[in-house]
Amino acid sequence: MANTIADKLTYLSGTKDAIKQAIIGKGVDVTDTDTFRSYADKITSIQTGGGGTVNIPDGTRFANSTFTTISDSIIPYLEQQTDLSRIFENCNSLITVPLFTTSNVVNMGSMFYGCSSLQTVPSFDTSKCTNMGFIFSNCSSLQTIPLFNTANATDMRYMFNYCSKLTTVPQFDTNNVVNMNSMFEGCKSLQTVPLFDTANVTSMSRILYNCSSLQTVPQFDTSKTTNMGSM
Repeated sequence: MANTIADKLTYLSGTKDAIKQAIIGKGVDVTDTDTFRSYADKITSIQTGGGGTVNIPDGTRFANSTFTTISDSIIPYLEQQTDLSRIFENCNSLITVPLFTTSNVVNMGSMFYGCSSLQTVPSFDTSKCTNMGFIFSNCSSLQTIPLFNTANATDMRYMFNYCSKLTTVPQFDTNNVVNMNSMFEGCKSLQTVPLFDTANVTSMSRILYNCSSLQTVPQFDTSKTTNMGSM
């Protein structure tokens, strides 16, 4: 690292952003207005599995696993769940995922968060899913996305952030979505985005932040949006 003041400020900014992403990845919100000093309080609110009465939900049981695909032996368990949030979080070796029944799942938040080797995903039944926040966050090898049924989704924040190989995304049904914060942040290969229905969206800060290949932006309905910071 160089020793100029500018270099030090750049390094500090990058460090702050890395810490922010780590805190967000653990399910704790960090906004653009939060100070660096406040991050300490947010870190202490992260739930962990050590001691005390903190309960880790069953959905995290495959997190940090090293398998490259999902074994047939665990699919019956997966198909019994209504909450698959964080189930494969940080499975960095996961490359492919088979199609299994998800018709009753309502929560897929952070389902594949940090699966940096994941290249494709099947067309899951997401018709009942309301929470898709962080589902593919930091899936840096993901190249294509199916047209999921998102008619009931209300939360799409950080859904694809730092999916750096995505070039296009389908026109999801976003009629009920209220939060699109950082939805495509860091998607540096993304060239176009569809005209999503954003009539009910109240927050879309950083939605296209660091999308350095983006050439055009549709005329989104921002009539109810109150937060467009760093959009």
